[in-house]
Amino acid sequence: MRIYRVIGKPISFPAGAVLQLSESQAEVRKRHLQPLGDGRFITGERTDFIAGEEIGIDGEFNLFVTRVQNLELIQDLEKPESGPAVVEASAAKIEKPEKDSKGKKAKE
Repeated sequence: MRIYRVIGKPISFPAGAVLQLSESQAEVRKRHLQPLGDGRFITGERTDFIAGEEIGIDGEFNLFVTRVQNLELIQDLEKPESGPAVVEASAAKIEKPEKDSKGKKAKE
């Protein structure tokens, strides 16, 4: 799921688009939407959104949306974030010492 903000001119989604919407967004458009649960809806006919509204979109949407350039990605829930600890741990190599603490060859 990716969360977008509408910027500039309004955008439209045709029937069949799956969107995540707030309760207030869904309430205003309830005659155009079929609930899927967890704040997700499928559009039953063309549904418009104006500047400032935030919309969750699953997968590719280029075929569904008019004025794609009027969407600004604000959150990508599909890509896991990797913090410094994850990067450091993945970059570190764990090697067995050649000699033990007494200077003898380490057992394998």
